[in-house]
Amino acid sequence: MQIYLLTEIKESTIHGLGRFAVEDISKGSVVLYIEGTLSNKGNEHKSYINHSTNGNLTYVDGDFIAKENISAGNELTWNYTEVFSNVQLSQ
Repeated sequence: MQIYLLTEIKESTIHGLGRFAVEDISKGSVVLYIEGTLSNKGNEHKSYINHSTNGNLTYVDGDFIAKENISAGNELTWNYTEVFSNVQLSQ
């Protein structure tokens, strides 16, 4: 995993641990890159980016890209169903 912008992992109100912006992130910025294939078996890829139906990141070819401006302190989230069509999620 390559992290391009300053983030931190801490307790999440969504689920367990989450990844949070330490600095403001501009729309369109690549936040991090994960090499290989993502799995919907828990958090195997260890990105700590939790699911949200209104996620502030999108996933394209290994890159997590900001869909909107994200303020420092906000949790980074993405909609897992962008990649995993058979996953059942409550948020």
